[in-house]
Amino acid sequence: MIRRTLATVPDTGLDDVRFGLILPCVEDEECRVQIGFAVPVSGAWATPANQVTIAQRAEALGYRSVWTLQRLLNPAGSPDLPYRNVADPLITLAYLAARTERVRLGVAVVNMPFVAPPVLAKQAATLDLLSGGRLDLGLGLGWMPEEFAAVGVPMERRGARGEEYLTVLRAPWTGEVAEHHGEFFDLPAVRMEPGPVHGARSTVRYSPPRPPPRSIGHPHC
Repeated sequence: MIRRTLATVPDTGLDDVRFGLILPCVEDEECRVQIGFAVPVSGAWATPANQVTIAQRAEALGYRSVWTLQRLLNPAGSPDLPYRNVADPLITLAYLAARTERVRLGVAVVNMPFVAPPVLAKQAATLDLLSGGRLDLGLGLGWMPEEFAAVGVPMERRGARGEEYLTVLRAPWTGEVAEHHGEFFDLPAVRMEPGPVHGARSTVRYSPPRPPPRSIGHPHC
């Protein structure tokens, strides 16, 4: 069931139309989908002023989170001009963290092959700490050959590399000595401080590789 409510946003005089998806819950409690909002991150309108305005407005209206995305670079001949103009997502979120108080800060996604896991672990932990534990870190595998070529990482077996990446990324967040020796990454015995607010339980969202398409039809085809 979809519930629609109308309320006045405090101190603005504006009406706020909110939609919630009501799901079955125990003891007749109402469960609502928590909705996030993308800030301007690509094209001419992705200015710092517009990003702050949208993030603060989303927070005032009760949205759960605001989101950025990553585009490292674009091929020189690409006609996609807005997608070429994308600021770094984590630095953008750090800027918005200083201009908001409650809304969660998400990136969908940082492509793991483009940054070493200890570097991203430090960046994400610092941003999470400075924002009071509000970071939602989305991770992907990348798809553009030019980006892989630019960072010197092969596209082949990026799914297996991504799975190991997650282990190395989380290892320094435990607060203990971290060490890993695998097929793709080698981490000597190290410590990393400070860690994220919730340690290794910090919110990381990973989009796993899709299985190859399977042909469905007559067994003798």
